[in-house]
Amino acid sequence: MEALLVVSRLCHYLAAMILCGSLSTVGYLVAPLPPASQKRVYSRLLQVHRLAVVTALVSAILWLIAVAGGIGDGWNDALNPAFVGMVLADTAFGAIWRWRLLLYGLIAALMLMRPPAGVFLASLVTVGLVTIALTGHSAANAGMSGILQGSFDAIHLVTGAVWIGGLVPLILALGIPEGIRRTVNRFSMIASLAVFLVVASGTINAWFLIGSPRDLVTTTYGQLLSLKVILVALMVILAVLNRFWITPRYSRDPVRAARHLRITIGLELALALIVLVLVAVFGTMSPPEHGTGASS
Repeated sequence: MEALLVVSRLCHYLAAMILCGSLSTVGYLVAPLPPASQKRVYSRLLQVHRLAVVTALVSAILWLIAVAGGIGDGWNDALNPAFVGMVLADTAFGAIWRWRLLLYGLIAALMLMRPPAGVFLASLVTVGLVTIALTGHSAANAGMSGILQGSFDAIHLVTGAVWIGGLVPLILALGIPEGIRRTVNRFSMIASLAVFLVVASGTINAWFLIGSPRDLVTTTYGQLLSLKVILVALMVILAVLNRFWITPRYSRDPVRAARHLRITIGLELALALIVLVLVAVFGTMSPPEHGTGASS
C-alpha cells in the first residue's frame, strides 16, 4: 500500500506541476516567436497537457485508494467502493479530494475541447496544485502556524512548477530559430525569480518540519531532506549556468548554444524527477518535529 501511495504521489506531482508551470508561462515565453511557430508549440504542448491531465486524474484516484487502504484494512478496504466512498465523505482528506477529482475532471474536459492556453485554464491547474498543500504536513498544524506553513508550502509548489513546468514549452521552442533568443531570455528571468522563491520557501518549510539541524543527519526524514537540498542546489547551478553562460552566447553561436541548453535542461529535468521521488516518499513519513508515523 505504501508503494502505491509513493508512486501515485510521484505521478500526480509531476503531472500537476507540468500543467501548472507550462500553462502559466507558455503565453509569455512564445510571444517573441512567429505566429506559425507559436501555433506549432501550442499544438505540441496540447498533447503533453492531455497526457498530463489524464495522469493527474488517474493518479489522484490511485492516491485516494492508497489512503483508503492505509486508513482501513489494506487492499480489502482499498478496493471496496463503499469504504473508499466513506473516506471521501467522512474524512478531511476526502473533503479536499472530492473537489480535486471534480477539478481535474473539468480540466480534462476542457483539454479535450482543445481550448487555447489561457488565464482561466492556468488558474484552474494552479488551484489544483495548491490544494495539495491542504493535505500535507502543514494541514496537521492548527492556527497561525498551520496557515503560514500551508502558505509557504503552496508558494514552494507553484514556484517549483513554474521552474520545472516552464522548461516544457522552452524545450518545444528550442528548434525554432526566429525569436528563440528572446524566448530563452524570458525564461531565464522567470526562472531566476522562481528559483529564489523555491529556495526561500523551502528553507522556511524545513524550519517548520525539522526540530533541530541535528535532525538533518540523525533521522531518515532529515537525511532525505538533505539529499533533496543537494539536488536542488545542483539544479540551481544548472539554472545559473543557463542564465549567465549559455543564454548570452545565443547571439554568437545559436546552434551550439541551443545544443548546450538542451543538455542542461535534460539534466535539470532528471534532477527534478529525483527530487519529486523524494517528495513523494516524504508524504509517507512524519517529520522529526511531529514524531514517528505516516501521513497521507
